[in-house]
Amino acid sequence: MAWVLYNDNYRKNDDVHLSIHERICRYGDGLFETMMCDNDTIKYYDYHWQRLHEGMVYFGFKPNASFTQNNVYEKVMQLIAKNTLQGIKTKIRLRVWRNGEGLYSPLENSISYLIECVPCTIPKSMINIGVSQCVQLAHTPYSKYKTCNSLPYIAAAVEKSNRNLDDLIITDNQGNISEAIASNIFWVKDGMVFTPSLQAGCIAGVMRRAVTERLKSSHIIVLEQMTNIEVLYGAEIVFLTNISGISYVAMLDHTRYNINLIIPYENILMNI
Repeated sequence: MAWVLYNDNYRKNDDVHLSIHERICRYGDGLFETMMCDNDTIKYYDYHWQRLHEGMVYFGFKPNASFTQNNVYEKVMQLIAKNTLQGIKTKIRLRVWRNGEGLYSPLENSISYLIECVPCTIPKSMINIGVSQCVQLAHTPYSKYKTCNSLPYIAAAVEKSNRNLDDLIITDNQGNISEAIASNIFWVKDGMVFTPSLQAGCIAGVMRRAVTERLKSSHIIVLEQMTNIEVLYGAEIVFLTNISGISYVAMLDHTRYNINLIIPYENILMNI
């Protein structure tokens, strides 16, 4: 039985019991971060904390004094040790939610949190994808954060399974490319790299940020764009990124990509 961290206390996962009145259960009133620990270091932890902190400020969450960037990092590393996962690539899921009862209007803004860790599953390096036919996203001031209401992504994942694909691209309600089910998307054309603007409703992914920085440091132009799906059929390379890694697209619908063209970018993004 695995250990988890619940409100500063280490517990066995079966010993954590949430009330049916918890706001995360009733309304999805929470945020989460999925992080990766590799070589005993949480990758891009500063980026994760920045996004989480901004989301908590936006939604009015009030953490207690112990919920700080440094304290949480130390507790996560202790949790990894308690689960004997040192030296193993580990996925960490941190959930934060607002306490208290009430209806849509909260009666308080204090928080609870739960952290889990499990061995990481490496994503497929080459994938076949399509475009979602049943889900669209909309830009909001908070669409860049990872909220605990994930119904659009669940619906897209069901569609993906029914269509026997590895992933789906989701567009916004204007038909612009937004993101994949659990990844940001990039494409290459004429030596430049493109990714959707946050105005298309995609999450401001940590790996999206890291990949953009790595490419720019290699003197590659990276541009954010609002554009429709047609540009992908004329792209040279398409790839998806999340904190677990990078997957290159072999086929989008009936369009096949020349996988030999990924080699220069694969070399640049190696070990990111």
